[in-house]
Amino acid sequence: MALRRELLPYGIGVTYAAPRATRTEAAKAYDPLLEPMRIRLDDPSEVAAQIWRAVARELDSAYARGPERLFVLIQRLIPRLIDRAIAAQMADPRLKDYLAGGHEAASARSDDASKTEQASLVQRGARPASPKSGLRPAGAAAATTQSA
Repeated sequence: MALRRELLPYGIGVTYAAPRATRTEAAKAYDPLLEPMRIRLDDPSEVAAQIWRAVARELDSAYARGPERLFVLIQRLIPRLIDRAIAAQMADPRLKDYLAGGHEAASARSDDASKTEQASLVQRGARPASPKSGLRPAGAAAATTQSA
């Protein structure tokens, strides 16, 4: 907000964006936390589109859709309620393991589950593609993009 006020005399608008967690390569490091914390990841293109729409409409802010919007309101009005809810989530043994330095072990368990899932898909007629493109049915052509 301070930046918005500072730039206002120069005719420069500022839109504060607070998206939910976004599905990126970097987010994979937190896979063991997603289920216990009930975190949903959004597609990066959807997040970018939402932010661009807010900027184009000259909105002051762009918040995530869904329950996170309610979370922001409750955080402002009754922060202790959010503190208690997060404390309850932190009691999950998977989170305790991750935070106690067992995040490597938690990550290994997640990797093992992913390998098992890939093996299952291969047995059902799908084959692994490159890490960036995920899995595709056997015989399917890989999608490519060309830039001019």
